[in-house]
Amino acid sequence: MAQDMDLSVAAQEILRPHNGENATPSQESGLRGLLAKLNHLQEASLCRAAARLSAFLEDRTPFLFVLSYFVVSVSLYIVLPDSIITIFWFVFLATNFYIAASVVTEAFLSVAPCRDARKAVCRIQERGWVFPTADDQLYTLDIVIVAYLPNEKDIIIDRTLYALNEIIYPRDKLRINIVYNTPKPIEPLETEL
Repeated sequence: MAQDMDLSVAAQEILRPHNGENATPSQESGLRGLLAKLNHLQEASLCRAAARLSAFLEDRTPFLFVLSYFVVSVSLYIVLPDSIITIFWFVFLATNFYIAASVVTEAFLSVAPCRDARKAVCRIQERGWVFPTADDQLYTLDIVIVAYLPNEKDIIIDRTLYALNEIIYPRDKLRINIVYNTPKPIEPLETEL
């Protein structure tokens, strides 16, 4: 703010006619343009400084957070009386128990789909791999194999052959889509497949 006032005072001093001469309109507009450029440069430098400060804080936020947590918790143990520390430990242990119970429950629930899939495979295996739905009533199954780099040719062939040989599904109802992000065709691979 003070620098803006200094710039405007300097501009008025420059625009003031010297020795009784009047400044021409072209001189005035040139000086006003120069003043506008100076203001713009000043604003740009402030924006860059703010961006650098923001990047600095963003990079160090996790460290500062852990450091402040450590300092505050140690300070609390030193300053607080034993009765309040007992309450704090109760809240701390209750929170840890809740988190541990949530993790264990989630782990048990994540095992259930694997167990259900294993049971389904055992039932189908007992029937001699004959599925209850007739082949003509099944939907078309689309499999998408994503390849990000053109040097993944061997992986693409391996996954495609695995899908064709290992998936038990009618061949006419199985559609394999290979998607890659290369604008040029991967020619030996495309002709081989």
